[in-house]
Amino acid sequence: MNSYRSTRRMLTALCGIALALLVAGCGGGMDLAGGVGSGGTGATAFGPITGFGSVIVNGVRFEDSRAQLSDDGGQPLERDALALGMMVEVRGRIDAGGSGGHADAITTVTELRGPIDAGSLDLAAGRFSVLGFAVQAGEDTVLDQPSGLDALAPGTVVEVHGIADRTAAAVRATRIEREPSDSRLLVRGTIRAASADSFVIGPIGRPLLVQIGAAQREPAMAMPRDGLTARIEATSVPVAGVLQLQAQDRLRIDGGLSALQDGMRVELQGLVEAVGGGGGFRLLGIEVDAAAARFDDGLPTDVAPGMRIEVEGMLAGGVLIASRVEFTDRMRGGGREFEVSGTIERVTGAARFVVRGVAIDASGPGVDFRDGTAADLAVGRRVEVRGTVHGHQLRAVRIDFED
Repeated sequence: MNSYRSTRRMLTALCGIALALLVAGCGGGMDLAGGVGSGGTGATAFGPITGFGSVIVNGVRFEDSRAQLSDDGGQPLERDALALGMMVEVRGRIDAGGSGGHADAITTVTELRGPIDAGSLDLAAGRFSVLGFAVQAGEDTVLDQPSGLDALAPGTVVEVHGIADRTAAAVRATRIEREPSDSRLLVRGTIRAASADSFVIGPIGRPLLVQIGAAQREPAMAMPRDGLTARIEATSVPVAGVLQLQAQDRLRIDGGLSALQDGMRVELQGLVEAVGGGGGFRLLGIEVDAAAARFDDGLPTDVAPGMRIEVEGMLAGGVLIASRVEFTDRMRGGGREFEVSGTIERVTGAARFVVRGVAIDASGPGVDFRDGTAADLAVGRRVEVRGTVHGHQLRAVRIDFED
């Protein structure tokens, strides 16, 4: 490690210690909405929704009753628009224990919306592409159709939430939804070959040239620059690898995650973009220093480009000083656990029911019922359900009756 890097690491660490002492001395942390307070540490979390009751992201239960909800285009959303597997950015506070918090704002982040490319659909492998961006479904991908991936065909319009590898123009899907055939196209990507009126996104071998034209820019005077993120909503499909934006189309250009500030607790899930020395790597465009972090399900030497990980820590000097790194690709028990808590809305069959819009199947063997039995599953009963996702439904492994 050269002297510049050593000095940078030392200053970053000292900054992190000073910020931690400041937060501790304030008796409860920093609140994004109101400065220093007693409600927990100001925080940003980015990852897929893995539970309801409170919205659960990266293992943190965010109480969301007063949160402002919107999509990443700035459009307001109703609470029932949130669904398992959606990628969201949560801004708010995290309590001292680290497992709970309060959300001030929740923003859904969609990577792709458009027709499945001809010749790209491989149902057996769970792969296809949209606008040239590769999509990979896995065992924890949430689907909105009972028929699952079998309902898809070339030309089917889908919306994809997922963990994006912006450098490879690929998405590991966390949720896939079918959309009406007249839905607006949506694509996010890292800008390259930028000029005043055009830029390129997408895979190296199949790039998408975007000609800005008269599109609505957000911010109004935003100019494309290599390395920034472009979010495009368009009304027409690309022709011969060129997407010509029209006056009714929207182009948002930004630097990635919003509202990150030094002293903020950050919980991120994404794909490693690059690895440096001394425990450093880049995730979602953010430099991470994991030299002093605890590693779950792996070792520091296991970190590699393209690996899906979850990182928590404190932002200091623009660097995320990681306290914990988890290799989320290495799930124990064959699937990621999801959780739904709420009142049974309807019963759809023997030990099958719906809570918060989530279809739940508790008919399998070995379900652990606590304070009740399968016969007690009825409309109006309050339950907490834990299980794994299989297509569009949550297959229960444990049910707690809470009333």
